[in-house]
Amino acid sequence: MESWDLSQLEDESEGFDRVVLATPDIDPFCSSTDWIIPATSAFAPDVRPWILRTESGYLTFGERQRARQTILHSLDPMWGFACPLLGADPRAIVSDLYRSLGHRGRWHMVAVSGVVDGSPLFEALIDTFGDTHKLFRGTDMSTHLASLDGGPDGYLARRSSRFRKGIRQATRRAEDSGIRFEVASACDARTADALLDRALEVEHRSWKAEQDGGIIDPRMQHFYRMIARRLAPDGRLRLLFARHDEHDIGYILGGVRDGVYRGLQVSFDQEWSRASIGNLLQWHQICSLADEGVTGYDLGMDMEYKSSWSDETFETMTVVIRP
Repeated sequence: MESWDLSQLEDESEGFDRVVLATPDIDPFCSSTDWIIPATSAFAPDVRPWILRTESGYLTFGERQRARQTILHSLDPMWGFACPLLGADPRAIVSDLYRSLGHRGRWHMVAVSGVVDGSPLFEALIDTFGDTHKLFRGTDMSTHLASLDGGPDGYLARRSSRFRKGIRQATRRAEDSGIRFEVASACDARTADALLDRALEVEHRSWKAEQDGGIIDPRMQHFYRMIARRLAPDGRLRLLFARHDEHDIGYILGGVRDGVYRGLQVSFDQEWSRASIGNLLQWHQICSLADEGVTGYDLGMDMEYKSSWSDETFETMTVVIRP
């Protein structure tokens, strides 16, 4: 086994992310370097990485000390979407974890997030650790997924008549008000930063500003800037603005990996709250993505409004292992 730090993970990100895509039953975007390196930098800069490259794949954990206890968790300390056990053969990579924990000295808890209940990975964890360790169910997470098969028309055909009517009415009102939608592009970190600055200006005029939320929060801004900088050079950043006259009044931000779009943030100027800008940003992003051949839309963390936009949910859990 080979031990890495974050800089080595960065250097080998292309090969690492290929293994992520070959790992079954996980969130591929949030388990990739697009997510875990920015998440660690923004939310756990003091974490000690415990990253092992094995013959079966990768173990990607961070080590923290809490109340004199050694805790290992995924490199997604904020949400836990990322799965830290990566490899095409779940039993092999779980066996690697078992052996590695036996060699690393004293530890008190391992949190394996991003595990689908009943999946081969889940079963491998139970079978491997169940007789010798204590296992607990930790936090559950849920994301909303939508198919873009059939393009915009196919997507709308899978929505309710009320949903379709709402989109038509909102579109007409926007056209009558002179609102237009602009697909933005970035090719490097500098242009990605410039687009994030535009989005931040919108965020300061949104309802999130009252709570210092969204990308206004310094750690969140650092997180999304790092993601945007990673996605821009190979054309995987997706950012679309709603504009009126020469002013940005809304934006929607996300990224593409392996033909699937992962939504990250959407926001709009509070003065335009009655114009359904949020819904129209979602709709225009879907149209743009479908036109380029993107086949799926991961809307991200479970929120009530997302259910009408999605076809299914993807649910994961954290398996907590104690000696």
